[in-house]
Amino acid sequence: MRHRIASLVWACLAVSHSMPSTLHAQVSQTEARQMGLEVAWTAQVQVPVSGRGIVSTHLWAEPTNPRKFAVVELPERTIRVAASMLDRKGQQIGIEEAKKLAQERAARFLGRNDGFQVVEVAVPNIKLVLITADGLVQNLDAESGKLLWAAPCGQTRAPAHPGAVSSVGVTLIHGERLYVLDWKTGKHILSKPLRYATANSVAVCNNIGFVSDFTGRVVAYGLGVTKKPWNYVMQGRAVGRTVSLANQRFAAIASDDGFVYVYAGGERPQVWIRYETNSSITGSLAAANNAFYVGTAGGLVSKFNVEQRIGTIAWEYRVGQTITAAPLVVGDQVLVASEAGNLVSIDDKTGIATWIDSGRGIVQPIAKADGKVFCLNRPGQLVAYDAQTGSLVGRTTPFRTGTPLLNQLNDRVYLISANGRVQCLRKVGAQLPTMITAVQTVEEEPQDDQGTPETAADPLSTGSPFDFNAGGGAAMGDPFSGAGAGDAPAGGDPFGNPVGGSDPLGGADPFGGSGSTDDPFGDDPFGSDK
Repeated sequence: MRHRIASLVWACLAVSHSMPSTLHAQVSQTEARQMGLEVAWTAQVQVPVSGRGIVSTHLWAEPTNPRKFAVVELPERTIRVAASMLDRKGQQIGIEEAKKLAQERAARFLGRNDGFQVVEVAVPNIKLVLITADGLVQNLDAESGKLLWAAPCGQTRAPAHPGAVSSVGVTLIHGERLYVLDWKTGKHILSKPLRYATANSVAVCNNIGFVSDFTGRVVAYGLGVTKKPWNYVMQGRAVGRTVSLANQRFAAIASDDGFVYVYAGGERPQVWIRYETNSSITGSLAAANNAFYVGTAGGLVSKFNVEQRIGTIAWEYRVGQTITAAPLVVGDQVLVASEAGNLVSIDDKTGIATWIDSGRGIVQPIAKADGKVFCLNRPGQLVAYDAQTGSLVGRTTPFRTGTPLLNQLNDRVYLISANGRVQCLRKVGAQLPTMITAVQTVEEEPQDDQGTPETAADPLSTGSPFDFNAGGGAAMGDPFSGAGAGDAPAGGDPFGNPVGGSDPLGGADPFGGSGSTDDPFGDDPFGSDK
């Protein structure tokens, strides 16, 4: 008996030693250095034993209270002193004291007190949010990997769907309820039942959540504000992840019939633009540079702007192969992976391909750092390209990749394994991130007792480009209505009444119903009669 137990133990040890170590770790420090990176941190998050594991990943830059540093760039080293560093009394030293310490350290290093400059640098607090299939939301500090909080939503047996992040909080659908979690504590600041069952992700535009169901019906929910019922029916069924612009002004949902619906929030939610593609969409949707990007089953990549109500196609590029992965937009570079595994780099200003790589089975481009583009391929490798030329820089040994995290925010590379291991890679020595998407940060003002999110005024109710009747905004007026004080210039609403003419739709919303509280499905010119 003892012999059989000993044999079994040795057999298990042999199997464990024969398995590649990279199944549970991602990139070694040696592999990272070969691509010009270093491992900044590694963390382990909770994932369900069975099921889909992590269903969505998100990065969010806090617009308030950025981290401040006093920085001195020297030829041989960089000196950084954080304003949040504590003194002997346990108090933060502040930015002015940090500047003094940085100057003293630079003077000691150089042996003189001149020839250098102390610069104040502000870096947003960046959060990394992971949502698992059983409804657990985990919020990490994206620069240290420290777990800030973890909060469950509802019963673990209920399915959770991809969520969204915004200034309101973390929004997700778990089971038959819509949840919003507070950024600071993870507490539920909102929990409400859905009007219709869904298995789709939620799109967030300011303080409005747009949820679509299996039939293409879209319902708008107020996130912390009271809102009248609003419904709409898309043509086709919602597919893939939903996206929002960085400023949260617009959110978009793609349908499998080849349409992208762009929604605007505010007191009166509405369909802002409906963009039609040449073929079906399988979920390849992205938002950046104040525009939306979409790839189709027919192999066409399009960029369209939404500043004007009629929409503007900035450019179209034909890859020629089905596109299912979301484009990665980093600055003026758009990276698209085709179903065949080819990677195309497109100039965002011109819509012209700058280079194409084939034969490496690229599944998803995920980040850009230190002049290199990083992608995941089918074997489970991290592949690095020179961002300008497309030449191969290096690739790692395979590991069990999980839900990819697309980073359009800064120059960090985040890797997530199927077993919940999270890893952050950065340029060697780059202790502070370089922002790709600009984030305007402000100092948070002291809170008063003049109301809670449920009773506070809608931040879009005054001066909103989408809200024409709230807050007594008569002076602003509807830029798409007829003539009148504060109304649109000559020409009126291109979707409604000609100036001085009759309304061909009887005053109805050309994209929805006849009013904000009525059923809009009957007279939808684009949806089906339901």
